[in-house]
Amino acid sequence: MGAAFCVLTDINITHRWSTRLSLRNTVFQAEILALLKAVEHAVTLPTQQLTILVDNQASINSAANPKESQFNCPENLQVIP
Repeated sequence: MGAAFCVLTDINITHRWSTRLSLRNTVFQAEILALLKAVEHAVTLPTQQLTILVDNQASINSAANPKESQFNCPENLQVIP
């Protein structure tokens, strides 16, 4: 199992990040970790319009409402080595 994100500028990949996770991690944890790393990278970029595409509704809802989420993410995200 792994987590990853990439940055596209026009049609070129300008940055990519990925990591392997333990098989004990959940798909949800992988999705949240990738989203967290994408946001961390985005805040380092010069101010510009950007779009983050995520295909997991549970991670979108959790990121949008962390205090209401049953998963308590991303503050309590635990990635198992």
